[in-house]
Amino acid sequence: MIDYSAVKISLEEIGDFFRVKIQDTSQGLKNNAINTTQETTQETTKKAIIRLLRADSYYTRTQLCNILGKSDATIKQHLEELKRENIIKRIGATKGGHWEVVE
Repeated sequence: MIDYSAVKISLEEIGDFFRVKIQDTSQGLKNNAINTTQETTQETTKKAIIRLLRADSYYTRTQLCNILGKSDATIKQHLEELKRENIIKRIGATKGGHWEVVE
């Protein structure tokens, strides 16, 4: 059986004729699914960072990258977002300090 739920059909009257438009709207659904998956992955990465920092507040960004299998840029972005959201904060120096999970 063929699923036509993602097909949009419209008729346009032009004089004595009709124009039939058939649109595949599934691409919009696919894009929405991709965006949802990306948002979920970002939330999962953030939660993993928080969980790791609760376990050991002295983890470095490089260690987090290695443990989570993410790039340095990705971990840096998530740490910045978590700091902006007041979920974590850095205590002490950049190289000698540690993280504190605020929430």
